[in-house]
Amino acid sequence: MKIGGSIESQQREVEKLFFRIANASDPEMRTQLLEELAGHLMAYAAIEDQPAGHLWPSGRTANARP
Repeated sequence: MKIGGSIESQQREVEKLFFRIANASDPEMRTQLLEELAGHLMAYAAIEDQPAGHLWPSGRTANARP
């Protein structure tokens, strides 16, 4: 699923950014990394805020009644 892959990709990027932030000794670099992290988190939040039907398959079966 394309959106699921996007979420997984975002998660990997965020993990890398946390590591880089923790190891950044230059305050300017840390600020840049934090801004980049904020962008990723906002994008992830926007995806998560979508109605569940847009992201995940319905739990209904073909014979289920609405």
